[in-house]
Amino acid sequence: MKQTLILILLFTSCKLFKAPEPVPQEISVKDKLIGNWTLISVTGSENRNNHALPMGDHVTGSLIFTPDLRMSLQVINTDRGQLSGSDPYYVPDNEIRMAFLSYYAYYGTYSVYESSDLLRINIEGSSVPNWQNTAVDRNFSFNGDTLVLKSSAENISSSKLGNIQRWIRIKSERL
Repeated sequence: MKQTLILILLFTSCKLFKAPEPVPQEISVKDKLIGNWTLISVTGSENRNNHALPMGDHVTGSLIFTPDLRMSLQVINTDRGQLSGSDPYYVPDNEIRMAFLSYYAYYGTYSVYESSDLLRINIEGSSVPNWQNTAVDRNFSFNGDTLVLKSSAENISSSKLGNIQRWIRIKSERL
């Protein structure tokens, strides 16, 4: 009887003095960036008034941020035509030009400046030779699993064109 009473008291006191729930820690921006992203859209805004689609209506892309501050980006216009031959070194110049203008990629390292919502990308290699060994800044924001990157106005085709990219996180299945 005494043992039963002690057990009841212990059980009741455990219920009354429940351990506090852990307080969730805020995730750093770097941790939010880490992972694989797929492109939703690329839009531009010429002179901040007119909206343009610098790579056409149909684009896709891949963006990867790693924990060791490495990154890789590829963007492609999916409406681009086929080359007339299988060897890209032996096709007409106009086809090479269109292939070049409908795809860009770069890789390098990145730094996050959380206080100013700024992402700095140090480009080590790029499909555009002039971008190699340069740094570009992107303003960023998150909306759930969507990442928005905004570039400042850059000189593209002799017009000032800001670029807004929207990316969605790819949910990975771990083995």
